Amino acid sequence: MGILKKYILLFVIALVGLIVNAQDLPPLSTFYSPTINNTASDKVFINPSSGIGNDTNRIQAEIDKLSNLRRTLGNGTVIRGGVLILKNGVYRLRGLRLKSHVHIRCFNGVVIEPFGPGNMIIADGKDENGCTGCRVIENFSFTGLSNTSRFTINLTNRLGPGDGSRSFKVGNARNFKIANINVIDNRTKFPTIEFLPSRTFGMVGPSNNRQQRAAAPTRGFIENITGTGYNPGWGVIQIQAGNNLYFRNLEGNGGATIRMESGLGEGLSTLNTQNRAITKMDAIWGRFVRVVNGRCAVFASPHTHIQGFFDMRNITATNSEFAVFLAKGFRTIGNPGRPDESNFPIGSFRSNRSTVRNITTTFGNSAQVRLQELRYMPCALRNRTSTTKIPGTTVFYTGPSIAPIYNIANSGGSGSYNVKIIGLTAKNYRNDVVDIITDQGANDFENCSFTPIENVLFVPRALRNTPNPLQNGSNKSVLKTKVLDSEGNTPELAEVKITPNPATNFISIQNALNSNISIYDVSGKLVKQVLNLKSSSVNISSLSAGLYFVKINSSKDVFKITVK
Repeated sequence: MGILKKYILLFVIALVGLIVNAQDLPPLSTFYSPTINNTASDKVFINPSSGIGNDTNRIQAEIDKLSNLRRTLGNGTVIRGGVLILKNGVYRLRGLRLKSHVHIRCFNGVVIEPFGPGNMIIADGKDENGCTGCRVIENFSFTGLSNTSRFTINLTNRLGPGDGSRSFKVGNARNFKIANINVIDNRTKFPTIEFLPSRTFGMVGPSNNRQQRAAAPTRGFIENITGTGYNPGWGVIQIQAGNNLYFRNLEGNGGATIRMESGLGEGLSTLNTQNRAITKMDAIWGRFVRVVNGRCAVFASPHTHIQGFFDMRNITATNSEFAVFLAKGFRTIGNPGRPDESNFPIGSFRSNRSTVRNITTTFGNSAQVRLQELRYMPCALRNRTSTTKIPGTTVFYTGPSIAPIYNIANSGGSGSYNVKIIGLTAKNYRNDVVDIITDQGANDFENCSFTPIENVLFVPRALRNTPNPLQNGSNKSVLKTKVLDSEGNTPELAEVKITPNPATNFISIQNALNSNISIYDVSGKLVKQVLNLKSSSVNISSLSAGLYFVKINSSKDVFKITVK
């Protein structure tokens, strides 16, 4: 190949790479492209109050002044707003309203506390000062001084488990950034930041079904947030509505770090097609999302909306119920405590467009596990689960991790949608745990009656007595078979091993001669059986490529193998 052709080929390869990467994630300006007035005279510094009262009004007054500020530069350019800087100290807030063109910066010694339950900081435009239709707020931010300088939100001094308080409520807003925060939660109700549908100016719909025009958060960038002490029902982020939102470098100790569960919100009716298109979730991007001692890093459960897509990558879960939780879409009918939704669509996401990639999850014994998911926990682990509910919750307990991924969303029927799951590394899980729970019956473990947690175990009647080839019936967490020798000792037998893995035509099963071998596919169907094994070599050439489970009657382990 000539030098010129070689360089042309390299250029084409590089160009293709750039195009692919561009398709993976839009430019940052898609989410946040600010105009900031950094004029020294338009920077306002605020000191903390000396008392323990409500600091909202005095900060609100400065925000309002800056929002109304307009300055014409020498070249004729008009700039608006300014920068508000909070100096080190404690601030107590409830109902602080952010405004367009005001960028708030916090020193790393700033601590923000709630002044009782309620929304602390609100980014949701509304009509003011005779400006009809000016409800949207835009071009604003609330961050630390830099990416290496974080301020703190502390909920522990004023709120207890189950108390309701959002640190940020975001509604009719666009082109904004919230970043660089350490959160100390106390298992309170609601997430640190919640994205909700809102009302805006005007009406839509036919004359016999006029509705308030709806709005939703759009074009937002949220990064560098680490929180501890989350309630398992919430976490760092919850999205009920929003589009073109980018989340980067988020970690929650407890809870679901990013929870995508839509709802009616604010009493808005979404029967009208125009409103429905606006208030759905669409183009939700996440990178480097982590959870520790919690429920999951990514949670999806679409409600009464036909959603767009989400793209989550570099997901890490340690000692959590799951790494990723993908539930079917739903609507509520016949619940006297909620509006009747029989005329609403069953929620879903756009199939085959959403993706979760590069997932790493590590088993632990102090996860936040929900009552309804306990049936997927192997019998041998159930005695590690607490019988006392986590404070501030009604259906959550502390117990072992259940499985890497819960994906009932792809199990068929109403509310189903397909999410591409690419790249999973699961560490320290038992062999009788499937990597991805895809069947509410075949992946459960039943008849585990040796521990008090069984008294509260919830298994739907329709799913009882369903076969699970992985269930080993053990009441101890035993990874190797043990027997008594002639002197009453319990030496370990030689460990059963299967090689190679992945395999193509044959597998070798070591230390299992004269055993019965049963091989099951992921649906629990027996696809091959060898009785009284006479040779370590087993022919698997008849099996299609995929994941299989090997049960050996002389061992209490179940082995996972991949056929390629």
